[in-house]
Amino acid sequence: MKLLFLSTFLCATASAGVLPLVNGSFEDGLAGWTLKGGQPEMAVVDETAASLGKKGLNIRDASEARWQLVSDALPAKAGAVYALTYWGRSTGEPGAINVSIAFLDAAGQVLKGGTIPRYWPGVPVKTQGVWFGKAVAKSVAPDGTQSVVVSIAPILRKPRAAFIDDLRMVEEIEGEVLPPRVDAWLAEIKADPTRGAPSPAVVVKLDDLGDRRGKVHDRWQRVVDFAHERGIKIDLGVVANSLEGDKPAYFQWIKDQRATGRVGFWWHGWDHAEWKEGEKRLFEFGGTSYEHQRKHLEDSQRLAREKLGFPFVAFGAPFNVTDATTVRVLGEDKELRVWMYGPPDATADKIVLGRAFAVNIEQPTFVANYPEFIEGYAHNRGAGYFVIQGHPMQWNDERFDHFTRIIDFLIGQRAEFVFAEEFASRPELAGRAAR
Repeated sequence: MKLLFLSTFLCATASAGVLPLVNGSFEDGLAGWTLKGGQPEMAVVDETAASLGKKGLNIRDASEARWQLVSDALPAKAGAVYALTYWGRSTGEPGAINVSIAFLDAAGQVLKGGTIPRYWPGVPVKTQGVWFGKAVAKSVAPDGTQSVVVSIAPILRKPRAAFIDDLRMVEEIEGEVLPPRVDAWLAEIKADPTRGAPSPAVVVKLDDLGDRRGKVHDRWQRVVDFAHERGIKIDLGVVANSLEGDKPAYFQWIKDQRATGRVGFWWHGWDHAEWKEGEKRLFEFGGTSYEHQRKHLEDSQRLAREKLGFPFVAFGAPFNVTDATTVRVLGEDKELRVWMYGPPDATADKIVLGRAFAVNIEQPTFVANYPEFIEGYAHNRGAGYFVIQGHPMQWNDERFDHFTRIIDFLIGQRAEFVFAEEFASRPELAGRAAR
């Protein structure tokens, strides 16, 4: 599956005033939009492109022509901050589409300039073909601004394809924040929970399990107790150097939890290390030698067998950073059969489980976030599976509460909670991963 880059100016922060962007949902076809250049069949509205509602924008263009789809203008003023949220995903084909904001003067001419209210000049949205991802274009209107429009146009002169939906323009006001639209997203989900597909399989991927003085920290115990209370499966990522030495209580805890059938364990590397050599940033599985990575795999599997009584079947890299050497090393281990968040085009003969960035426990990392999860799920319901990642050692009571709300929501959606390694033993699950 190839990647699509949906480039934008900037990533979003809080917003305070919604602008009446006409037909940003494309539920009324292309009303409120004008196609300049190109052919009508390049940008059509249909059900396959919907992230919310029933319709979305389906771009499929092999012409290499220059064209632009432009929204009706909205009143704007110089010095104000405008942010445009949109959702897009790849169709599984090559493509590069830019969604951006343009400011116009009184004569309707595009103004150049406009300051950027954050430090990065663009945010690419990289999505695999199953999931919609969220992006935001953002800028401060320059002097002379009278109106603002949304522009959708190709970046590269080659075949391009994308689904785009649910555009929303806001004027930001410092110190004011619009509340998340959780009730609206829940209503959307209730009206059409799975878009006719089966309920999703969900891997609850919890990272960084290790011991504290030979025992398990209370935060891990709290998560495991919750899983047993709810009758669900969760999957814990073991940092394997924690298996060194004599730690009978820690090893027995893992064995006992695994025996319940509710708690799975997967390999999360040997030491989860990150360091620098000169100016080069290195990771356990990024930029290191074959010998380094191979030894970490061999030592991890050896200790898992010796101390726990089983080898690891599933893998998720520390920091989710890997390279071509990792592909080679994993390919030499036949017991590892599932790779969470691995590259779709270099699988090491494993079942690769992709990542829906918008459907995750934590947004940002370490912060369990129920509203963000609901928003991402609403846009992506109908997908066959989700691997949702979290770090329980970073969760205070408030973050743990958000985690429990996410799980209870998924239980209400009749999600099937599974271990990552089950994708290697259940053909139906493997089929979902292959789509």
